[in-house]
Amino acid sequence: MENDIRKRNQERWMSDEVPVLVGHAGLWSCSTKLPVRAVIHLSLPKSVEQYYQEARTRRTRWQPSIAFCCGRTRCWLLAYFIDQVTDPAEKQRAWQRYHEICGYVQSGTCRHRQICLHFGENTQVGFVRCL
Repeated sequence: MENDIRKRNQERWMSDEVPVLVGHAGLWSCSTKLPVRAVIHLSLPKSVEQYYQEARTRRTRWQPSIAFCCGRTRCWLLAYFIDQVTDPAEKQRAWQRYHEICGYVQSGTCRHRQICLHFGENTQVGFVRCL
């Protein structure tokens, strides 16, 4: 997309002229728009950390938000790129991240709880409560 068209589309979204914007992860990481109600991942992020960073939907109090990953069908694409890695140590780390993120998106348990546990949060006390 040409820069002027991309910039205009982003400006229209930021000013609420359009309700939906499709973009890459870099757009979301630098966006300051509040609130973003939904983030849908078309492809599988490389790690649980990357998923969390991309899925941080901006919330206003009492308004629900959702992050959804279509990654169940995209594990093969990430595996393809890992196979292209030539450094053995980096390939091993990439496969470890692959198994973590595939397990995350394929699990039937509460994703919020999984994220909390991944980052060492206690899901039994405070504001974090999962079913």
